Amino acid sequence: MTSGRTHILFFNLEEQSWVLVSHDETIVKKVPDGVEYTPISDDLRIFNVMVNGYRYESGCPGIIFFADGSREYAEMEIENIKEGKRYLLKLNPYVVVPEIQSL
Repeated sequence: MTSGRTHILFFNLEEQSWVLVSHDETIVKKVPDGVEYTPISDDLRIFNVMVNGYRYESGCPGIIFFADGSREYAEMEIENIKEGKRYLLKLNPYVVVPEIQSL
């Protein structure tokens, strides 16, 4: 993401949905009131999200994507429900391409 602006990608783990919010629309990584989430594909399930060493199994964790195209370190454990396979997706701030590992 290189829009020239800092954004936060929030995941609602209970509702299995996401929303992208401009960094200047939120304070302390809280989802602003009135935003509309987009459901995640029925074929995927997010089990947890780890951001900077803190693991979320519920709630609405957010990953910051900075204006220069870099981002916070984050990991997501996801499952492809159709295939019955689990994966670990790693976002490294020093590597452009996400790393995907089978679990």
